[in-house]
Amino acid sequence: MKRTYILLCLIFFICKPSLVAESEKPIRVVSVRCLMFCQARDFREVYLHDPLADPGVAGIKAKFKKYLNHERFMLSLKGNLVTVCKEPLLEDPSDKALLQVKIPLSFKRALIVVFPGKTKEAAHRALVLDDSIESFPKGAVKCVNLSKNLMRLTLEGKSLKIKAGKTKVITNPPVNKTNHSSMYAHCFIGNEWHRVGAGLWPHPGNKRVYEFFYHDTESGRMKLKGFKDISPE
Repeated sequence: MKRTYILLCLIFFICKPSLVAESEKPIRVVSVRCLMFCQARDFREVYLHDPLADPGVAGIKAKFKKYLNHERFMLSLKGNLVTVCKEPLLEDPSDKALLQVKIPLSFKRALIVVFPGKTKEAAHRALVLDDSIESFPKGAVKCVNLSKNLMRLTLEGKSLKIKAGKTKVITNPPVNKTNHSSMYAHCFIGNEWHRVGAGLWPHPGNKRVYEFFYHDTESGRMKLKGFKDISPE
């Protein structure tokens, strides 16, 4: 009998760590910024929820703005999902979610960008970008190709291609004597390159710039839109 009791105790202590590991997922803290690519009233004041959080835990109040600044929101997450709702406290945030996004486990800083959706049922969609200084240093331009076509960006005669749905970081972009880059953007459509933009880009200095290439549903044309960022902390 005594041997049986000792054996049961050993089994309990051996199994206990695994049981705890299964029931308690580790919590990570992610620093998040929010950006509105277009007008979206529903996102002016929202709450960011962890769907795996314990019952009764309120979401983090956040605002999606049409510009970038130092305002960050610290999220405690048990997984990689974030649910965006208009209510601070819900039994099931997914029931009234404006949208749900995934923040990769490797991200310590993230930028959530909200775009218009393609249907009435999906009025909005979101993109999550790595916002860390390591992946996006000072003085760089991050180009995001949101289209389904290959893009070609030429700065001061130097060209690079950005595949559909991909991101390219240009560190210390080439400039002329006025500290500007002559920029030409082309999109590959129907086996031909079509120019979608041209202009002068000033060097970011010690700041950063996000540039998005996208298909405008209203005009049916390819366009590009930039957001000047602040100097990262």
